[in-house]
Amino acid sequence: MDPAAVSPSSSCSSAWLLVLLGALGTALLGAAHKLGLIYQLWHKTEPKSTRHGGELVAEVLKAHGVRYLFTLVGGHISPILVASEKLGIRVVDTRHEATAVFAADAVARLSGTVGVAAVTAGPGVTNTVTAVKNAQMAESPVLLIGGAAATLQKGRGALQDIDQLCLFKPLCKFCASVRTVRDIVPTLRRAIAAAQSGTPGPVFVEFPINVLYPYHLVEKELGFKETPRGPLGGVFNWYLCNHLRNLYAGAWETRDFSPLPVQVPQATAEQVQQCVELVSRAKKPVMLLGSQVTLPPTPVEKLREALEALGIPCFLGGMARGMLGRDSPLHIRQNRREVLKEADLVILAGTVCDFRLSYGRVLSRRSTIIAVNRDRALMLRNSDIFWKPRMAIQGDAGSFLLSLSQGLKSYSPPQDWATSLKDGDQRKEKANREKSEEPTEQHLNPLKLLHHVDNLLPENSLLVADGGDFVGSAAYIVRPCGPLRWLDPGAFGTLGVGGGFALGAKLCRPDSEVWILYGDGALGYSIMEFDTFVRHKTPVIALVGNDACWSQISREQVPLLGSNVACGLAYVGESWTGVMGAACSAGALGASGSCAACPQAGSHCVLLPAGHPHRGRESGRFPELVQVLWVHGPALMPAPPTQARLPVGRELRTAPSFCGESPRAGGFPPSLPCHCSPLHSWKLQTPACLPSLPAACHSHLVCPLRPSSWNRLFLLSGLRGLSPPCPGPAVAGSSLANSQSPPCTDYHLVAEGLGGKGFLLCRQDETFMDNIILGAQEACRQGHPTLINALIGRTSFREGSISV
Repeated sequence: MDPAAVSPSSSCSSAWLLVLLGALGTALLGAAHKLGLIYQLWHKTEPKSTRHGGELVAEVLKAHGVRYLFTLVGGHISPILVASEKLGIRVVDTRHEATAVFAADAVARLSGTVGVAAVTAGPGVTNTVTAVKNAQMAESPVLLIGGAAATLQKGRGALQDIDQLCLFKPLCKFCASVRTVRDIVPTLRRAIAAAQSGTPGPVFVEFPINVLYPYHLVEKELGFKETPRGPLGGVFNWYLCNHLRNLYAGAWETRDFSPLPVQVPQATAEQVQQCVELVSRAKKPVMLLGSQVTLPPTPVEKLREALEALGIPCFLGGMARGMLGRDSPLHIRQNRREVLKEADLVILAGTVCDFRLSYGRVLSRRSTIIAVNRDRALMLRNSDIFWKPRMAIQGDAGSFLLSLSQGLKSYSPPQDWATSLKDGDQRKEKANREKSEEPTEQHLNPLKLLHHVDNLLPENSLLVADGGDFVGSAAYIVRPCGPLRWLDPGAFGTLGVGGGFALGAKLCRPDSEVWILYGDGALGYSIMEFDTFVRHKTPVIALVGNDACWSQISREQVPLLGSNVACGLAYVGESWTGVMGAACSAGALGASGSCAACPQAGSHCVLLPAGHPHRGRESGRFPELVQVLWVHGPALMPAPPTQARLPVGRELRTAPSFCGESPRAGGFPPSLPCHCSPLHSWKLQTPACLPSLPAACHSHLVCPLRPSSWNRLFLLSGLRGLSPPCPGPAVAGSSLANSQSPPCTDYHLVAEGLGGKGFLLCRQDETFMDNIILGAQEACRQGHPTLINALIGRTSFREGSISV
């Protein structure tokens, strides 16, 4: 047949047929790829292998220098925890998922590596949202590993199955869900590199449960049918079998676990040279350093040397606090607003013009402003309204300052400018010290307390800030001793970081004395982490500024709105809380407890040292306490302390004289070994409210061997059903009163109940404040997590936060 005779309609049909065949082939190839059929042609599955995906996760973490994995355990992530422990990564479990992320955040800031937390699916993941957002705003490279429902159960109502990625995409630089075992290593490597590159931040990787467990367990859970019913049953069985093979295809092939390159933006040589010229002409230069200057790759000690060589006065904020040590002539801490208005050149090195700088309004339009930041958006924040930089450099602030110092080797800033700023600094700090001596309406002056703490901090101390009003005052008074020795939440202002930050800090710096500066409101978020400190042997010192109020809010809520609603908390010791047994935390927090019995007037008492075999079991959880066993004793009231040493095991008749007789009868062992302990003298009183008890009754008085107990006696009794009510708190020189006052919050007893050490510090102890602080430091050195519950009054030193 003549080809020319072929009709146009026949040619068109052939073309359409080719298109349809091509489309069908493409669809089939796409389906084969999605089902993993093509990959399985070249990569084998090993059904008999007992390895699991958790091992690959652990190997990646190990290769990236991860030393600690923080977690709250859950079945979705158990293989990761077990494998990490086997590889020598320390698994640290906390009492809340947010604490795990906060601890990872602290490790990231202090170690220069990525911090890692692993939490279980659903509520375990959602509990971390605030901590992840805090890491984002603080620019901390944190890897959050989250468990998830099995891949085939997604969206089908599985336990704790939610769309987790949608929660974290706005918060994280990188989010991914691992679909097969072979994807674990490359996904984690990309995630960790993303966390540390550019402006650091958190990343999230989700691991469905079937990606982490061994083949045989996943196969068992899939539920294959040996004799499927009909064609659909056969197709369903084939789909499950193929899914399982694809899940593990190529899983155990040799892979590269090493870190990917980290990309850090740098200032150009031309930009640095322009800044050198601007600084060299300045008469009144000043620098504001933010947390970014502490980021790798610049070592903080080299940065400190560069700053000292430049000689330009510095304000330090965030993680940069302590960069110049405690007493540097270049470090200006006060009068920042006035200084910035007077300066003719301002370098914003990693500092953002947000609420902390009044959105840039504190900067003078006459000043030459150089802004350096890894994030361009943060660098130029509010620059279109209140301020404008002469130079805006997107680059690493620490490296920029090193280069600037190299270019200004022959530069010497005007000394009169630096001297005048330091003089103003000292005048303001002198005024603050004078304010610290002003009496408050009740309890301790918080400024005086903070000055005492500052004077007693050792050179290896590291400070964690978690609070509002009290911590805001501490920022002006307490001086970090060196670089990377201050941790605060950052721009997000999150409360509750204290327990996690301190945990991570103590693990990174085991030789440092780690302090948490707590407000009494912020303490409530993480006080249970004292259990974590005890279990993981990470002794820290928590100083609680207890003003029984959310003061930073109350300061303005009351005058503006006329109400203190929801701002009030409770001071310690406002009522006598009877505590049976080990002074349980419920009783310490004001819950009901059994009343303590008061001994009969005119009798005698015996002091027993901690650990003595005749001590009652009631105080067994308080190894540092001394127990007084009443034989027929009157109430003991502490008098002002002396250097007297009470012979323990001797009879006490009248203070301060002692006699050598053995204790009288009453079922008490007549012969006791004599031990000496450094105690204070006692003053005997016989309050009229004391009930009469049978001569043989033994009630127990527990009194801490520390100055904080000079104004408090805690009665524990083995007797039941006694009345009338227990007396109120014992105060030196006063009689006992009935306890009809509001509930109290004995934070130091909560710490004791969780296995730590508790100290109470109030106005009656003011003369001995240093001794109490030193006692807490000694307890911490002996390995005990320690809490100082400091009752403080209110001063006019700070303003509220509503206006901010």
